[in-house]
Amino acid sequence: MSTIKLDHVPLLESAMNFPEWKRFTTQILQAEGYWSHIEGTDGAYDIFPKSLEPATCTATSKPEERAAFKEWWNIDMKARAIVLRHISPITHSHLDTAVRKTACSIWENLHTLYERTDILSQFDLWDRLSNAQLRDYQDLDHYLSEFKDARLRFIAMSVTYTEFEMVHHIICGIPDSGTWGHFRQLMTQTLQDHVERERRATTKCELDTLLNQITMRLTIECQCLESENRSHFQPHQGPDSEYTSFSRDDSPIRKYTYDPKGVQSSKPELAAFADVQEFLEALGDDARAVMRIYRGGADDLTNSSCHNCFPNSRPLTMRPLTARLII
Repeated sequence: MSTIKLDHVPLLESAMNFPEWKRFTTQILQAEGYWSHIEGTDGAYDIFPKSLEPATCTATSKPEERAAFKEWWNIDMKARAIVLRHISPITHSHLDTAVRKTACSIWENLHTLYERTDILSQFDLWDRLSNAQLRDYQDLDHYLSEFKDARLRFIAMSVTYTEFEMVHHIICGIPDSGTWGHFRQLMTQTLQDHVERERRATTKCELDTLLNQITMRLTIECQCLESENRSHFQPHQGPDSEYTSFSRDDSPIRKYTYDPKGVQSSKPELAAFADVQEFLEALGDDARAVMRIYRGGADDLTNSSCHNCFPNSRPLTMRPLTARLII
């Protein structure tokens, strides 16, 4: 049991998230081979044939009957543990979890509590779809799953939820900000064009043609936005100076002799003179003399004056430094 990962299973709290909890829990029970103890099918040769509770052992029971009885309950207890793992304390308090209660009985009890098909449950589901919103391009999978789950729940309730209603809810949940507003208008126009073609056509399109078209275009739009976002926020390659990095928080600051810790400069006005540190690094030990010039009160340091002080240094195209460098 300790090796079974259940972190992706939502916590069952109410009828609103019961379908999502049921879908994930069912997948785990089937993957672990416990589904025969939950529902299963009647066929003896099916993938998950029903595994019925064995008769209680007595003093006259044979050793193989007692061993089969113990093995069945060991498997059922593991299935029970999976079902009860991600359930809120309030939900747990409504369940009968006595020792002799099977995983199947607990599963049926949860269905009785939360698989509502009354009119109030339908209203709750309609409100949830009407208020669904796509937050950003990263939220697409979760956003579309809301409508897919709702469609299955409506089918279970014997409620008609048409393709046009589903597409309408998906379009209404698209944001209005940024480029999403134009995309939303295009999707609305696509819906109107499809309805007009269907009205004129003698042969109707296949089921979910419009839905697949809308979801495909929405997926492509999210992929484009993700690609643009990556290109805009691509980290700066390699460290930069403490001056040129002032406006970029994602760029590391280069460490050198006079800034060994890579601390960002507190004087953004010196960003235009980022080539000063390159000049100092090129001078090596002679840079100390340049620093003495700065500390001595020199207000202007040009390429010609530096070259006069240090004739052996290579020519530089450095702009005048009109601010005093503070180290």
